[in-house]
Amino acid sequence: MALPSGLPSNISLVPSASRDLTKILKKNRQEFLRLWDDLVRLGREELPPQGKKKLKSVDAYQLDAGRYRIVYTRRETSYIILAVFAKPDQQDYLKHLR
Repeated sequence: MALPSGLPSNISLVPSASRDLTKILKKNRQEFLRLWDDLVRLGREELPPQGKKKLKSVDAYQLDAGRYRIVYTRRETSYIILAVFAKPDQQDYLKHLR
């Protein structure tokens, strides 16, 4: 199952984040659509600042999206999505990003 189109041009997904999103899409379409909407809002810079958090262990930011977290880095005006995972899996994912 392929990911839908419609992400802003300033959002790019690393291959592992794309795989994470594909798994979520296959598992639960409703949760995926919420994540996708948050990614679009991130690209348009429409998200409130209280949902974003700078990570200490990695040069990246984290965004809460329902049961999931989106880890991204920012380069000038673009966002690079590094990982998307369920909140209970955070320790495992952040270990691999270091």
